[in-house]
Amino acid sequence: MMLKLESAFRYTLPLAIGLLQFSSAQAQQGSPNAQEAAGISLVRVNITTETRGDGETVVLDGRRIPNYHPKIIEMFPSTGIVLDASRHVLIFLGYRWADIQGRNHRIEIIAGQGQKLAGKLIGIDQSTGVAVVEAQEGSLPGTALCLRCEIRDGATVVTPVLEDQGISQFESAKIVSVTANGNESQSGWEVTINRRLPGIGEPLLDVEHRVLGFIASQKPSPQDPMGVHTVVFPMSQLLTSAEKIIQANGDIRTGWLGVYL
Repeated sequence: MMLKLESAFRYTLPLAIGLLQFSSAQAQQGSPNAQEAAGISLVRVNITTETRGDGETVVLDGRRIPNYHPKIIEMFPSTGIVLDASRHVLIFLGYRWADIQGRNHRIEIIAGQGQKLAGKLIGIDQSTGVAVVEAQEGSLPGTALCLRCEIRDGATVVTPVLEDQGISQFESAKIVSVTANGNESQSGWEVTINRRLPGIGEPLLDVEHRVLGFIASQKPSPQDPMGVHTVVFPMSQLLTSAEKIIQANGDIRTGWLGVYL
């Protein structure tokens, strides 16, 4: 594995603002239980929204019904990581936050072994697309993260494919090349991967099954026809957004150009 690790340890990390005490319970290198632990600690978060469509005239069973407003139900599934003992879960919505904001919604968190928990949306950081939800009951094991990892050319990475019962299977891919993202306001890794990964908004893990970041975009690479150009937001950036949300106990709002309101 060609990942640069400054350290490998178990510790409690106080983040910049100081409210969120994240317990980084990392699997030991080479542990045969690392994949199983990661599969259980990652959760599936389903956000279901309900809206009413524009009024229209429809014919139902031969009857003409004017000004009918159809009920529109949409589901937004995400893979989440468990942040702390308070059952805070981070998910990456990207631009999908605009389809959820301000709508009636319900949240279900599916944990390992198929445990289903009611969830509550704490808030969304509109500048990054990060959301924090909170399980309203039960207990969730913390997700192992790698906050001081650097992706290098040739590294192997894995990403989860969650099944209905909430336990992850994993698919692996190879990093072909890495280019630093020059956009400081959305600082992330720009990498070329040898195959398309399951989806945008999914976490990317190292071979020790520690979360490196979340996939923000994927598209064919213009430099390498066989590769997929992928932008990954690192966990250090996403945790900063999560802590802002928890501190505010609500949304971090931005304007159309990403200016904080």
